[in-house]
Amino acid sequence: MESLFAEIELDLPYAIRITGRGTWYYSLRSGDSGYENQAEISKKLTDTLSIGLRQEMRKNIPGTDVSHFSLWRVFLGMDF
Repeated sequence: MESLFAEIELDLPYAIRITGRGTWYYSLRSGDSGYENQAEISKKLTDTLSIGLRQEMRKNIPGTDVSHFSLWRVFLGMDF
């Protein structure tokens, strides 16, 4: 299976970071295609504490058991 991948990261003022990752899958044999995407926004609250929100989506991924889903995640992180 062939694929294309793209990733972008933006550092904004006030310690905010936006990250996006996307992959497009396609098959030359069968002509099937699908994509997978992750977008995240995070904020560093202190030197050791950060919070983030991530959205993940998957559509029509050939050859996988779970080919469709969309979900949101909230992260609370501590750096040591």
